[in-house]
Amino acid sequence: AASPQVCLQPATRGAGSGSGQACWACSSRGATAMAMAMVRPWLAAPTRSAVGSLWARASGSEPALKFISIAQRRPFLVSGITSGASMWLTDIGMQRLTADEQDGWDWRRSLSMLTWGLVWYGGPQQFYWTRLYPALIGQGTTKQAALKVFADVIVNPLCTYVPCFYMLTGLVKGYSLNQSWENLKNEYVEACFGMAAFWLPVQFGNFRFVHVHFQTYVVSVANIVNKSWLSWLSNRSRVDERHTAAAAASATSSTAAHAATPHLPLEELLVDPPLVGVATAAAMAAATGPAALLASAALPQAAA
Repeated sequence: AASPQVCLQPATRGAGSGSGQACWACSSRGATAMAMAMVRPWLAAPTRSAVGSLWARASGSEPALKFISIAQRRPFLVSGITSGASMWLTDIGMQRLTADEQDGWDWRRSLSMLTWGLVWYGGPQQFYWTRLYPALIGQGTTKQAALKVFADVIVNPLCTYVPCFYMLTGLVKGYSLNQSWENLKNEYVEACFGMAAFWLPVQFGNFRFVHVHFQTYVVSVANIVNKSWLSWLSNRSRVDERHTAAAAASATSSTAAHAATPHLPLEELLVDPPLVGVATAAAMAAATGPAALLASAALPQAAA
């Protein structure tokens, strides 16, 4: 199939004509063509036609066009809201998959992921993608895409993403600065390696073929997988702590209930003859059966 025609209209305000940036519609068509080319060998002809027709109707619908217009005018706001909502739902799903039924919903954990999506993807990360990387590296070539991948997947997690993630989400979950710092030190290497392994191929295709204002939404979709893993990784110790606290609370309540149960003092039992007879009958009934019980009942009468 022929490659889609890409116009050179400016995609952002203030950009001069002929800037080399594809417009919104052309960028969307280019990304769609890339995705279809990747899955084409595994799809039958009727399936390819149905998928292409469905995407054409969806991307050209009025809600989609309105969303694109708002994203173009308010990229930071839209990126933060969509990323925050995606991470919030992702964490809820991960809790249901990995937590025990008696654990319940850890709302602070979900709130920390929502806050991270709002703050980070609606601020620094969006600035990196739409302003910093294009200004320092440029875009449009394979070499520039590779440099962006190195900056975003290697340098960014090591220096800003992973440290900020653990410190911010830790504070939202109720940890102190020292606790958040200890969690970061314990899981820093594993988090950085995992992030790099996942994002290297994803971000190369994203930076190479997707317009800068659409890149955050590609990441939002990929984050369904990545943030499920990162949410599990960063909350392993929290889940263990909740289990330990629940076990300790259960043991404490059992001890308190046992202590509150009334017990008859031994001295009172020994000085009260009727109680002695009852105690004797109970002991013999347990040992020898009903016959011994009848015999023991006659003991206090004979003594009288």
